[in-house]
Amino acid sequence: MTVTVDGSLDVGDVVAVARNRERVALDEQARETMTESRRVVDDIVDANDRPVYGVNTGFGDLYDVAIDPADGRTLQENLLAANATVGEPLPVDEVRAAMLARANVFATGYSGVRPTVVDRLCDCLNAGVHPVVGDGGNSDDYGASAGIGYVLTGEGEAFRDGRRLSADEALREADVDPLALEPKEGLALMDGPGLMTGRLALAVHDAGELLAAADLAGAFTFSLVGQMPSAFSERVTEVRPHEGDATSARVVREVLDLDPERDATVAQDPLSIRTIPQVHGAAREALAKARSVAETELRSAADNPLVFPDGVVLSNGGFNGQHVAAAADALARALVKVGHVVERRVHLYVQGRGSSPPFVAANPGLEQGLVRAHYSAASLVREAATLGTASDRTSIVSGGQEDVQSMGTIATDHLATTVEKLRAAVAVELLAAIEVRRIADVNLSPRADAIVDGLAGRIDEEETTRRIDAAATLVADGTVSSLARDEGVDLP
Repeated sequence: MTVTVDGSLDVGDVVAVARNRERVALDEQARETMTESRRVVDDIVDANDRPVYGVNTGFGDLYDVAIDPADGRTLQENLLAANATVGEPLPVDEVRAAMLARANVFATGYSGVRPTVVDRLCDCLNAGVHPVVGDGGNSDDYGASAGIGYVLTGEGEAFRDGRRLSADEALREADVDPLALEPKEGLALMDGPGLMTGRLALAVHDAGELLAAADLAGAFTFSLVGQMPSAFSERVTEVRPHEGDATSARVVREVLDLDPERDATVAQDPLSIRTIPQVHGAAREALAKARSVAETELRSAADNPLVFPDGVVLSNGGFNGQHVAAAADALARALVKVGHVVERRVHLYVQGRGSSPPFVAANPGLEQGLVRAHYSAASLVREAATLGTASDRTSIVSGGQEDVQSMGTIATDHLATTVEKLRAAVAVELLAAIEVRRIADVNLSPRADAIVDGLAGRIDEEETTRRIDAAATLVADGTVSSLARDEGVDLP
């Protein structure tokens, strides 16, 4: 499979390239469109009769400093070299996602860069040349994006085959020619929300797997410790028609083959069970919004200035990542609330409600069961809750000229961390269901039993930490959702 870079990618494409190492190539029609807009930049450089930001002017607060066309290439090289990041290297999948996202922006044909720039990004992706970019200091992606562009020119460092090499050596090994920058190309490589968009796309995928697992875990918990199925009735979501609520309630009904209006009593389950449709559903709707934002960004020309084939060049703020930042924060906060109800449901198991023995232990007192795993789940949720928001903050840089920043790089980092921590909390709830079913020798439903058995058969570690890690991996890699789909559960 080859993913075609043509200005219209989706979340699945990002995952395929960033994690599954699918090959990429520039679409031929996009190549022609890029060539047309590049002619506009060449004409501006040749004529040098009007100032165009970043082409024949300085950057930021130096926008009014004229640059001699003879220094145009040096201007671009200096821009990439001037940016700095600090800290540990970003994960390779995030760097690959950022490279793909930026290549796709260029493929829309409004950045004014040569098709060669996209070719080099594709060459590096296909050859496994991954720029070393620090995880700190990436104000609105400038540092990360510049670091990626710097490696394309043969400067900086890159990972290849697990080795950290000079960029020049990595490119030489991969038989990729270093990129010789032309006017505007350094700015275009640095500009725009490539890292935050790529990272949001990956997090959207991961959050989808997390919510699928949370719905399933919640269904198992209801079956084992709950009493009142009416909370999952279609009538409830019909008269309060939030789509996310309806989806989560339906998943619970399907997994358990549940008739919500059968055996009705006056009993009420704790809210952590009763509000599964509402709390999980709200997160599902935040996820849908984040997916829409990610895919809009993936299909957008996010650059400054924008270059149109008719010769119009527009200075603008379309590179700003506020949409990405706000969507990432909203999804993270909604997921944290899911984490809270997941932790409360684990608490119900530890209390010894329903079919669960106290502490989820075969011999409570002598054995600790999952009580310490509950400690871990509670801590993980609180850790995620302390990350806070970033999209409501800003910084002022470049002598005050760049006085608003989206903070999307920070927001998407927080989102990715939130998903990782909550994944482990959901893993504890899944382990509780597995253990209660084993200890109490009870059945849930044919579908639920098959899913739980499938999970149990894939978790053969004895030590609790490793069991949590193994269960979390099954959430992350899609095994949990695949097992449910194999049993006919219609997961989004």
